[in-house]
Amino acid sequence: MLSACDTVGSDGPPSIATVDASLALEVDTADNLASFQAAWDTAGPEDYWLRYEVICFCAPQVVDVRVEGGQVLEAWQNGEPVLDHPISLVVLTVNSLYTIAANGFLEADAVTVRVLEADAPLPVSVFLDYAFEIADEEIGYRILGFETD
Repeated sequence: MLSACDTVGSDGPPSIATVDASLALEVDTADNLASFQAAWDTAGPEDYWLRYEVICFCAPQVVDVRVEGGQVLEAWQNGEPVLDHPISLVVLTVNSLYTIAANGFLEADAVTVRVLEADAPLPVSVFLDYAFEIADEEIGYRILGFETD
């Protein structure tokens, strides 16, 4: 379910429809994830806006990304442009999130992935714990907004 959200700033990204993840399904195997990713690859848009948060033991990060033709065109971290910044974070797309989740099933001790089922299934959250015996190395990504152009 989508609803309008606020603009990050006058020079930042536009309002992006929020994502209601309450209806998302948990993906329990790499094979199930691959099925959702194949559906995204077939029906997913190549032009869209994506807002996600990075969840880790670090400063809060909300990233807004404009994707055209499947490629990142513009991005902001916490409302500030990042693509031209020398230490910019890795900017993710929906395809990137699927890749991170797929690699997580191969490499992490624990993986939690939730996907909104649709013609183009959206991975609304990806959480990875790479090593149970190590504290604070977990990382997660949660989609806050998604909108096609």
